[in-house]
Amino acid sequence: MSHTLEIAKGATVAYNEKNWNKVQNVLSPESIHDEKATHRRLQGAGKIIEAWQGWGNSRLEGYIHPRDCKRRHSDIGGHLEG
Repeated sequence: MSHTLEIAKGATVAYNEKNWNKVQNVLSPESIHDEKATHRRLQGAGKIIEAWQGWGNSRLEGYIHPRDCKRRHSDIGGHLEG
């Protein structure tokens, strides 16, 4: 498993748990969240966490399954770099 995939899975699990400290530990200041569909690009764990907290509060289910990371990212154009 690649390092990037491990980061994406760890961040996804932490997001689902709404464990923002865990997300902070998984991501780095150089991490980039790049939403291809919206052209929104966030750099740094703090900015990414802030956006994800908004998602967590606005999504009805607020949950993403780790095995869907690759499919979801390719389907909706999201991308996370560690």
